[in-house]
Amino acid sequence: MLDSWGLLRLRQGHLPKARAALVLAARLAPHEAEILGHLAEVWVATGQVERARSTLARARAVAPDAALRQRIDLALDALPPPR
Repeated sequence: MLDSWGLLRLRQGHLPKARAALVLAARLAPHEAEILGHLAEVWVATGQVERARSTLARARAVAPDAALRQRIDLALDALPPPR
């Protein structure tokens, strides 16, 4: 539920509320790749690209299904190169 709420707030542009909800959701379910992917979206939206990269790497490491793995890989590829 927190994940859905955070994603909704993100889509509405309410970044602080999205971040709070998704950080908590990721803390409560640290092995849920979908939640980690949504949290990475918040990090990108707030300019924290390296944090997004590490969050997506964590999402990739929990071995999600093939469709989710592909979305994670696309999100990683879309990030600017590391500094």
